[in-house]
Amino acid sequence: MKTTTASLIALLVPAALCAQVGGQAGAQANASTSARANGASVSGSANASATGEFRAPETFSASGAAKLNAMYADAEAHHVPRQPMANRVAEGRAKGATEVAIIASAGRVKANLEATHDAMVAAGRDHPSDEECERGASAMERGVTKAQIEAIARSTHGDRSLVVAFDVLARLAARGVPVGQAVAQVQSNVNAGASDASLVALVNSNANAAAGNGAAGATASGTAAAAAKPAGATLGTTVSGVVHKP
Repeated sequence: MKTTTASLIALLVPAALCAQVGGQAGAQANASTSARANGASVSGSANASATGEFRAPETFSASGAAKLNAMYADAEAHHVPRQPMANRVAEGRAKGATEVAIIASAGRVKANLEATHDAMVAAGRDHPSDEECERGASAMERGVTKAQIEAIARSTHGDRSLVVAFDVLARLAARGVPVGQAVAQVQSNVNAGASDASLVALVNSNANAAAGNGAAGATASGTAAAAAKPAGATLGTTVSGVVHKP
């Protein structure tokens, strides 16, 4: 009897363990499937699943989802990163933008990514990095052209990364530096082999120059206003102060 009981226990315990492990695996698989179906991360910063898939949000219409998913697929085929597109989609949703506006904005990001990639390839860089494409796209969004991206890439010696150069270019344009001037500054520096630190310093030097010009402009404006002010107005104020003094 004891032998029979022990045998039954020996048979049932592994079965129970298998059932438990199977249940856990099934739950994990369901969670993974759910995450892929939702297509959005918990933080909302991107629409990427753990397997690297990018998909339109569930809230999109069938036609809108098809357009966005096709854009993701096309970007992948073009060897450009899809994350910036997904970030733009998440940003648009957070701001309450319409589906049409979100898709259009993501399309502009895609176009700039592809243009940066193609410009770098034309300049002799066969395998632009995702980050270079992303930074270049940001610069293009600020008004930099594909031709200018290519020119900077051609001016850079060897296989030096252009991440910093493109980032500085975008930041200069964002600070109000004319695009042509910003491109000339960055291009001359990379052509001379300046370090990344020197490139970053361009942002601060331009900011300081702008601040200096603003202060000078304010001083000149104040001086001009004072010169234009009638002499009688100043005298009148002084006299009035004296008369009302206790």
